Amino acid sequence: MDSKNFRERISQILAQRNLAEARVSIMMGHSKSYLNNITSGRSSMLVEDFLVFCDCTGISPLEFFHTEGTLDEVIQKVEQDFSGLDAHYKLLLSSLIHSLSQQSPK
Repeated sequence: MDSKNFRERISQILAQRNLAEARVSIMMGHSKSYLNNITSGRSSMLVEDFLVFCDCTGISPLEFFHTEGTLDEVIQKVEQDFSGLDAHYKLLLSSLIHSLSQQSPK
């Protein structure tokens, strides 16, 4: 996620939760223009402030970075690539995925 997407994600979360930038900025212990400066690109956010933002908006850091559609786009691309393979490679790839899923921690 680049800085532009990071700023857009902040705005998206605020909009989804019907929260004003100024209100959350104050909840975070900053001036009411703090988040506006972040989302406009005039300032950067410290990691500590990012964690406070997550607390104030009720979102985990993992949820912040896992945006809707990201995984779906990856799955779509994999399906497209998979459909172009011949049957032999499809079986090999399916076997590999199954093997990896058995070794992956749940």
